[in-house]
Amino acid sequence: MQNRSEEIMANLLKEKSAATIYNEIEKLRSSSEEVKEKLRKRWVWELIQNAVDCCKDNDTIDIEIKYDGLSSLTFSHNGKGFREDDLWSIVTQTSSKQSDSESTGQFGTGFVTTSLLSPKIKINSFLEESMLPFELQLDRSGSTRMEVLQTVENNISLLRNLPNQILNRQKAVNTTTFEYNLNLSSLPEVAKDAVLNGIKSLILHIPYLMSFTKKIRSITINNRKYQICDNYSIQELPNSIINIIQDVNNSEKLGVMVHQFGESSLAVPVYFNEQNQYFFAELSEEISRLHCTFPLIGTEQYPFPMVLDSPLFNVEMDRNGIFESDSINMQIINTAIDEFNHILDAYSSDSFINTNFLCHFDSRETSEFRNEIKKKLFGIIRNKNMVESTRGNLVSINNQNNEIQLFVPATTKEEHLKDVWAIFSKIPNLLIPTYRVGESWRSIIKNDFKMSSILDNHFRGNTIEEFEKWFGASNVVDWLNEYYALFCLMYEKKYNLLLLPNSEGKFSPISELYSFNNVFPELEELFIQIDPSCKSKLIYPDVVVPESITKYMEHYTNESVSKLIENHIITLLAREASDKRVGDTEAVFVKALEFFSQYPSESERLFPTLYHKRTQLRTKKFTEELNNLGDLLSAKNIPVESINTILLEEKLIDALLNNSELSDDILGSLKHVSSNSIYSAQKVTELINRSNRNVYNNLKRNERYFLSGSFEEWELDKLSNTIFKAKKDGKEIYIVIRPSDEDKIIFYEDAELSVLESHSYELWTDNGKVVKSITLGDLLRTTNISVIPLKNLFGGE
Repeated sequence: MQNRSEEIMANLLKEKSAATIYNEIEKLRSSSEEVKEKLRKRWVWELIQNAVDCCKDNDTIDIEIKYDGLSSLTFSHNGKGFREDDLWSIVTQTSSKQSDSESTGQFGTGFVTTSLLSPKIKINSFLEESMLPFELQLDRSGSTRMEVLQTVENNISLLRNLPNQILNRQKAVNTTTFEYNLNLSSLPEVAKDAVLNGIKSLILHIPYLMSFTKKIRSITINNRKYQICDNYSIQELPNSIINIIQDVNNSEKLGVMVHQFGESSLAVPVYFNEQNQYFFAELSEEISRLHCTFPLIGTEQYPFPMVLDSPLFNVEMDRNGIFESDSINMQIINTAIDEFNHILDAYSSDSFINTNFLCHFDSRETSEFRNEIKKKLFGIIRNKNMVESTRGNLVSINNQNNEIQLFVPATTKEEHLKDVWAIFSKIPNLLIPTYRVGESWRSIIKNDFKMSSILDNHFRGNTIEEFEKWFGASNVVDWLNEYYALFCLMYEKKYNLLLLPNSEGKFSPISELYSFNNVFPELEELFIQIDPSCKSKLIYPDVVVPESITKYMEHYTNESVSKLIENHIITLLAREASDKRVGDTEAVFVKALEFFSQYPSESERLFPTLYHKRTQLRTKKFTEELNNLGDLLSAKNIPVESINTILLEEKLIDALLNNSELSDDILGSLKHVSSNSIYSAQKVTELINRSNRNVYNNLKRNERYFLSGSFEEWELDKLSNTIFKAKKDGKEIYIVIRPSDEDKIIFYEDAELSVLESHSYELWTDNGKVVKSITLGDLLRTTNISVIPLKNLFGGE
């Protein structure tokens, strides 16, 4: 009866063991790819946990992994050997605990995951009581329940025969080795990937594993032996140290800062510079954020910015997470958040230590508990002055109203990111991080600011005045010109999306605006006077429209504008035969006559019909007075040239009009007609002003030249009326500007000649239509000079 009962119990044990093993293996086989990916990393942790469970009291162990890159994998440790019940446990899979109450779980169901590598495992070890060696071939093969049952029976037979095997091996050993032949796997390539993934996971976690458990002395992976070689206390943060884990066979060092609170710890990677100063490093996304002495594979996206370890965690059966509703787990997490706050307080004032790497964590929406964790973390991170700003100080992400106040420049055109950063940093009211740290804060701040943000939120529907209020400064034209130039460089197929300010200051689509190409300002004014509605279609003063976008605009030149003006005025003249001249008409005629007077040669070309009819534009009263003056000149026999001389002298006219006593100089000027000047002083001033502005606009569009500020600011910094400072290709030069009307260049000032004697100058001319740089070659070709005397240059006899 007793033998029968023992047989029944033995059979039940076999069947139960087979069922357990079959169910576990079947669960592995039917798992999703995501789960299998985790399991392929888990095998190494099952073996390491079992090895640590074998650590002797008050001692440490050494672990070694060897993989030949093909099919052979061995895992060894020098901890305790097997007791008899351990062997029965591993064969029958009936227990998940050693007798040691501190064990993590030796040879439980988790050990079955190693059968993904190979269904047959060779175990070389020793009996703990006698230190005598044994070898056991553990077979986990079988695709059906009956096949698994058969392997269990075979394993039990081997176990019963073990005493005979031990008797044949009298030499004591102290090492346990598990050997896996990957070629025996049903999917050898998958098994090889699993080994590589597991080893990779182990190397990533070694600094944390060796910091959290004191039982491992060293881990060797294919002759690379890792161990803690040094540690440093941290003055700024009590209860914290930096552990240095080094491959003793080379100089590779891995650093980790560990902050302990109670039985739990927070950890983050660090590195050292040549001066042995430490800096925080980015925590890899492949690192498990939660550890229970060993990493909980599957918590890589857990919303915590540092690695959190606690042996008190209540973990899920597969050790891939914690029970979030568990009160102990919740208390550990909340305490860790408080400690994280203390750590940030200790380092927040030092942006160069890379505090941003302490703040990265996965912020995707998940469970209610995790969302609450993220809310608390964001509340801490976003309200500390930690971010280095372009204003030169450390600022918080949120303002006092708990609203995000920092903006991070962004663009899909990565090659232009630095340029975008530079132009946004010039906006006084825009608070942005420095380019040095900004990219690492982007995922934390979560407030990207793009070129399109300006376009959509601050141009569209607004005026220059409204934009200036948001911008934080007046006179934004120079900044706008930089913005438009950069926009066109970045988005060559999106020009039609641009908004430019019109002459009334309202931002408008470029398709609704006119492009004026070097049109005389006087003609623009006359054009607006004739058709006031076009004012809203003209570009705001000094805004430079890049040539690449003018094709989307209605294009006007001096010729096209003057033609419209001429047709309009001729129509007005035709009506005057029957209609009386009204005030608006008179104002248009006066403007036209002023232009003809200022630019006679250009007027004759631009207004071929009207210019010769210009006398019709004058009032009848003016014509009669002019005829009377002509009669007087004829009667006095005064030549017209003398009258021209008098009228061109501004000081003389001023003296005559004010009945002042004429000075000797003015009296002399009445007798002298300059043979060197073909223009009056007033005329020269007007031409110079025109040329200065046209050359400025031309150079401003040229990428090789840098001109400081607006035209008005440039003029304030000039050396004389026609000499200006500039930079060309980064080098300082002088720009000499002369009008070239009448196809002549006349130098009026000694300063101009002095500058032309230097080596860093350029001579630029403008005739109202063409802006051109004049070289020595141009001068020689124009003047037909073939011989240049040097006697006076070098002081020769």
